[in-house]
Amino acid sequence: MTATLTAPPLGGTARRLADALGETLEVSDLYDGGAWVYDRMVENDTAEVPELLAAARGLRGDVLDLGAGSGRLTMPFLARGHRVVALDNAAAMLDELAHRAARLPGRLHDRLEPALGDMAALDFGERRFEVVLLGTTTVSLLDDESRRAAFRGVRAHLAPGGRFLISSLCFPQARPAESVDVVALTTPAGGTALATLIEELRPEEGSRSVSVLVQHVDPPAPPQLFLSAPRMVDESGLVADLNGAGLAVSARQTIHTGPDGRQAVLFTCHRNDEGETQ
Repeated sequence: MTATLTAPPLGGTARRLADALGETLEVSDLYDGGAWVYDRMVENDTAEVPELLAAARGLRGDVLDLGAGSGRLTMPFLARGHRVVALDNAAAMLDELAHRAARLPGRLHDRLEPALGDMAALDFGERRFEVVLLGTTTVSLLDDESRRAAFRGVRAHLAPGGRFLISSLCFPQARPAESVDVVALTTPAGGTALATLIEELRPEEGSRSVSVLVQHVDPPAPPQLFLSAPRMVDESGLVADLNGAGLAVSARQTIHTGPDGRQAVLFTCHRNDEGETQ
């Protein structure tokens, strides 16, 4: 596995932006070259955090945070007192996590274990975790094979009595759509930039595209385009894959329903010890 991610192919609005801005535009993967942008955009995002903490109530053992990124979920679980293994396949995201961790008190910092790796090839030996986290959007970055392999790995590393907490965006009545949002960001060098977030839904293909155009205001610099291509996850297929990996869903909770009908859903899962994994 390499630590440098390849940006998804240009298409739709991203393609038109690239054509309009020409050769000055720098294009890379959102979770690699755009790791700092992702971190700035989610640093104050507490969506699903209270629900995840509540779902893990009563468990005090080690936590495995899959696709941990810059620590949006890792930090609250560290604060609760857990030792957390923060796994990500992008070194740039773990660098952002390191920047955050450097500001933590020693007692919290010492409980953090960053790990560069692929969640579809989990291998922590005999180590078991009481809580495994897979936050919203992350599961949609996996193709079918990788998702099933990740679930089998979770089953193998989940302690008896432990919980796998997986949240996902579900689109029960999705239609083709495009949304645009603009936010101001502080760059790693302390400058100012405008980030235009563009999301396109393509239900007929079961796909989404997320493009973030960064225009540097002060000091001026070439524009950057960061891309991600999450899938539109089918809930029934997700549950079938969990069951096939030997994981049973014990609770389903709708965290939020958006104006376009999409739902953020939290599934609480446990090991199905009645049979072997498929």
